[in-house]
Amino acid sequence: PKLAKRKIEDIKKGDIIRLIDSIADSGKGTQANRVLAHVKRMFSWAAKRDLVRANPAADVEKVWREVSRSRVLSPAEICQIMLSARALDYPFGPYIRLLLLVAQRRDEVAAMRWSETDLAAKTWTIPGSRTKNRDSHQVQFSNQAMDILQVLPRFEDTDFVFPATSSRTEGDRRPISGFSNAKRRLDASSGVGGWRFHDFRRAFASHATERLGVSPAVADKVLAHRTGVVRGVAAVYNRAELLGERREALQLWADWLDELTQTHEQ
Repeated sequence: PKLAKRKIEDIKKGDIIRLIDSIADSGKGTQANRVLAHVKRMFSWAAKRDLVRANPAADVEKVWREVSRSRVLSPAEICQIMLSARALDYPFGPYIRLLLLVAQRRDEVAAMRWSETDLAAKTWTIPGSRTKNRDSHQVQFSNQAMDILQVLPRFEDTDFVFPATSSRTEGDRRPISGFSNAKRRLDASSGVGGWRFHDFRRAFASHATERLGVSPAVADKVLAHRTGVVRGVAAVYNRAELLGERREALQLWADWLDELTQTHEQ
């Protein structure tokens, strides 16, 4: 918005630096890096089409050093989060439980459509337009995931599995949002802090491979990692789709999650 009314050829390197600095100065360093990346891509596209003489953002450096997260939720923390999610109403209660079970990205699960699912085959196919690597990705539903899906309400005016309660325009339903509010409630009731929904994926990768005997190659396929952590012979193995192995891995994961809560309840 700060540059929206400017002519593209009038935007200089200094304008972009001031824009990025202002975002970083507000305490949003990671967002500043993301905005810079988008600005660079946009101006690169414009330069290739001779809309500008050169990309003014090309030499602008990131202002924030990002550190990769290494947070792995412990079994006890996962248990508390699951129990607290059960107490949350629709849509966020079942959404959070399903998010943990399928180990997919937050926004992918939020935008799940009934037309993408095959409940008879117990699968969900995420189209490439909504995946990070732009490849379509099949997710195998565990029995526990199916239990959640089969009791969810369906609405005639939307194909979304988790639709928002309001819409921007008449007849236009959106997927749920407002994750931060739901997470605050979850943090308060579970007593677990310092985590993000994306950490569910790392929890699956860590516990499924270390505790449940799931191959790293299979875990990578479940998570839709294009390259993953495997190398050499295992990397060749990883090129296969491994659909059966992925289904088994997600069922092992779901059964293990059930064991955590059952042990706590006893």
